[in-house]
Amino acid sequence: MKSIFSISLVSLLATAALATPVDFLERPTNGSDSYSVDENNGELHARARGWVVETWEVYPRLPKAQAIELTRLSSISPSPNCISLFYVMGVAGIAEPQNGITHHWCEGENWTSNLFGLNANGGIASISNFPGHEELFYVDKDQVRIRSIRRDGPKAKWQRGIDQLSTPIPPHSGIAAVSFSSTIELFYPGTGSRQGYVMHTYSSDAGSGWNPNQVLSGPDWGGVSTKSLDPIAALSEHQQIFWITALGVLESRYWTPSSGWTRSNIDKAANANTASSIVTLQRSSATKEGSNMNFFYVGQDNKIWQGYWKADSPTWKFSKISDDEAIPGAIAAVSMHSQHQEVFWTNRDGMLKHAYWTKTQGKWITETVPGLGGRQCLPGRGLTVVARKGKESMEGWCRLRGDPSKLIHFYYYAF
Repeated sequence: MKSIFSISLVSLLATAALATPVDFLERPTNGSDSYSVDENNGELHARARGWVVETWEVYPRLPKAQAIELTRLSSISPSPNCISLFYVMGVAGIAEPQNGITHHWCEGENWTSNLFGLNANGGIASISNFPGHEELFYVDKDQVRIRSIRRDGPKAKWQRGIDQLSTPIPPHSGIAAVSFSSTIELFYPGTGSRQGYVMHTYSSDAGSGWNPNQVLSGPDWGGVSTKSLDPIAALSEHQQIFWITALGVLESRYWTPSSGWTRSNIDKAANANTASSIVTLQRSSATKEGSNMNFFYVGQDNKIWQGYWKADSPTWKFSKISDDEAIPGAIAAVSMHSQHQEVFWTNRDGMLKHAYWTKTQGKWITETVPGLGGRQCLPGRGLTVVARKGKESMEGWCRLRGDPSKLIHFYYYAF
């Protein structure tokens, strides 16, 4: 993969244009390490050869005294040959809006970057509901409402999407988005008179128009952890959302055309860490029988747990997938194909860990991501991973511990 950004200089504060090419440099500060085979890795040998890890030093040309802080990360693959990374960035000591950054790459091209005057503050979520389409949802800092930017193709211009939703959401809270066909769903926590509620709004025309905000659950369900919303498009004409309550209980609702939204019967024991994110995977097509769903979270024992459901055995089951420590906060999960799933997290020392499962091996294997070369992620903060369909590849980023202006970029190719 080529890894040098195209260059076109602007100041960080020059945000009049919706999307402005910006000078970002990728400088591997500790070198770019390909992982070599280690005789101690046993059955990981053949797989580990595909990992590459490097440091991105990403910043506009600002005075050195102005520290840059990268916040939450989100990534998508809008087509099998392309990847997009999104995050928002703040500048210490400057009373200006935070700004949105996107890095975009397609096969045969360099990474390109754009700067947006988003005024973003809090959660972000990105989707691609048809090939080439990209949409980023974010929380507006001043109005504390959800807005979006979108485009239809890697060469297209970014346009404003949602102007604003009618219901405010808590500052810094997480948001979640899911899409299938021309439908887009948004989920977020309520505030004010709806404090502790899980809220929902949707568009059935690819985001051109939005239906009024709906209440999915109230505080009588135990409230909601604002870091844990992450939904899943599960089956044909079926959606499901999972969250962690303020009491550490796992909750879920699913939707069908005949019944609408229904409370799901999952484990009601308070075994989830309330500071954990929750991430979901669907490993087979939503239109095929035998669809499998998984969600992952950090338990109260600071270990990674999963809930899983199979169409041929339609009850939720739970198991711990790793005995390694997980710091509560950001986790990520991807599936390269229907026979594979992989989960990423950090421990208290900032080590980037992952556990992977394939149908052939039939078990979870845990290790530290190969090739880190002493690099550490900021524990529990800013982690995203994306897989490209049909490409047997994974690509991820985390915030570099000790320098908030840098990212660790890690990627894997099976071929």
